[in-house]
Amino acid sequence: MDKLRKEVRDSREDFIRHLARKYQEDLPPIWAVVELMTMGQLSKWFSNIKAAQDRRAISKVYDLNENVMASFCEHLSLVRNMAAHHARLWNRQITKKMKLATHGPENLLQSFHRLPDTNPHSRKLYNTLTMIVYLMDVISPDHNWRVRLKSLISTHDINTHHMGFLSDWESRPLWS
Repeated sequence: MDKLRKEVRDSREDFIRHLARKYQEDLPPIWAVVELMTMGQLSKWFSNIKAAQDRRAISKVYDLNENVMASFCEHLSLVRNMAAHHARLWNRQITKKMKLATHGPENLLQSFHRLPDTNPHSRKLYNTLTMIVYLMDVISPDHNWRVRLKSLISTHDINTHHMGFLSDWESRPLWS
């Protein structure tokens, strides 16, 4: 909360200044403050929501279990930081493995690459990208993030095996 207060205090965003003037609250509403949060702060904010029913309500929008959602937020924060710092991702074993949903939308469940933790491909980028495709379909169904990603893979002739992709990944429900 201290870091967030500092971000708000130091913000030069017009909408934050407007809300600070309009409301005499310690912090602007969460829908505004979230634009200033880092992925790490968003991840911690979600997992630290005191009322479990609130975490469940947010997760329900995405038809996910709250533990899966919290795990993915933490995992995505790590992946985002690697990408932002130009770290290698395409053939990396990601240290923080996300929990894979075992209940929920069939198209997501059938698209994951489920491997034992001892298998090096269990920590590759494929499941991360699968989850992002799923969430982007929920958040912005008209955007078609999947098509753009598949185009990048094809255009740059990327060997998806090194990212943990299954040989039949394009026929999996989320990718087809």
